[in-house]
Amino acid sequence: MLEIKIHKFGGASLKDVPSLRQCGKIVKKEKPNIVVVSAIGKTTNALENVARGIIENRTDLFEQSLELVRKYNEPIIKELFKKRPDVPFKFEEIMKYLTESFVGINKCNSFEMVRDQLMAQGEIISSRIVSAFLADNDYSNKLIPAKNFIRTNLDFGNAIVSKEESMKTLFDCGLIYCLRKEIPVITQGFIAGARLDRKPEFYFEGYTTLGREGSDYSAALIASLLVDSGILKAEEVTEVVLWKDVPGVGLENPKKAGKDAKFFKTLSYDHFQEMIEPNGTAYGLVHPKTLKELKDKEIPLRVKNFWKPDLPGTLISKSKRNSGFFY
Repeated sequence: MLEIKIHKFGGASLKDVPSLRQCGKIVKKEKPNIVVVSAIGKTTNALENVARGIIENRTDLFEQSLELVRKYNEPIIKELFKKRPDVPFKFEEIMKYLTESFVGINKCNSFEMVRDQLMAQGEIISSRIVSAFLADNDYSNKLIPAKNFIRTNLDFGNAIVSKEESMKTLFDCGLIYCLRKEIPVITQGFIAGARLDRKPEFYFEGYTTLGREGSDYSAALIASLLVDSGILKAEEVTEVVLWKDVPGVGLENPKKAGKDAKFFKTLSYDHFQEMIEPNGTAYGLVHPKTLKELKDKEIPLRVKNFWKPDLPGTLISKSKRNSGFFY
């Protein structure tokens, strides 16, 4: 029986060289089957302003934002890959694409479409960095773009996933082959792909994005798709782990809690649902749509501390009881 672990690392967990090294340590120790990554640091915000500069024809905003993309990513690449000139070259390819976009698509009247194409580059950069860094540290893996197997409609900025189309792509993209051969997969959160061919009226093939907390959602969605497709049973997805900058889910907002804060060992889906709704103590920690994907399939979710990975974190599952505190 397959046992699949899906781990997601957010932008705060990938913001600099120490963070990326910590990510590498966690992955090598935990050995997840699928690693989902966000863009590095504040790259996504910078890319959104790159898009805004294009649409508004503001050269100043475009150039300033493009420089921030370089600032957030290039020093990390140079430090991690001193002996890998091919990786910085790939980064320059992306920077070239972004630069040429100012001329190539500035007449498009859809800010949302332009934004999605450019914002996707943040996750593309980070996934290439993580994949190459792990490979350089004796952890072989396969980088599979999320747009190859998460398919959506054209609601740019908050696209709706077509599970039927997505499930058809799972074999074609190589994901299932890697799972069966126990080859770790690196992919992107937040971004997906779409294609619409209505020639000659309209043709589109490119990136879409999944909205707020899209990377957490991506991790849950992948688990859900694997179960829905019949490739796995729900119990074969042992858990989805979200690596955060907090020890787990607490009685208080974990980012505001003091040194005596207590964090749950386990929570039921229903209790956690209440906590992540507006005015809940865990509001903003995990988006409700992420939890729904897992709750419907009874797939366990664990929230763990990125900088203290030996702490157990909080396990959210179908259990009806909460089992006390760990911290």
